Amino acid sequence: MVGKLRKTDKQADHLIDELRNAFPEACIKECKELAAALTNDPKDRHVLATAIRSSAQTIVTFNLKHFPPEALQSYDVEALHPDEFLVNQFHLDDGLLIRKFTEQAAAIGRTVEQQLSAFHQTRVLPLFTQTLADALRVNVS
Repeated sequence: MVGKLRKTDKQADHLIDELRNAFPEACIKECKELAAALTNDPKDRHVLATAIRSSAQTIVTFNLKHFPPEALQSYDVEALHPDEFLVNQFHLDDGLLIRKFTEQAAAIGRTVEQQLSAFHQTRVLPLFTQTLADALRVNVS
């Protein structure tokens, strides 16, 4: 994590502690044997093994090619792009998602419009950005 995310050891340790505190159920151990038997990309077998052990239904990833449907279906797990996942979450509870998005924008000193514009400029989550912009009647084009 230190090299990949360009964090110091102290920052990486802090992030790991925060993630463990926020998601204690996400710490899954003893997946190596299961991971060795999986058929998705070897670099991400630990991710699928963790999903299986924790009974997760979905792996949210930008790297869908490492999780082909034929490698997941017998485990009742699907892989979704974050854009699709967030749009699904919006349709499940649009009020909650709008509230959280507004809170996150405020926490970094941006208006909702500024945050949507920043999302739009990255072009990473185009469906989500447009869905949220439409709901809030904000033009991001």
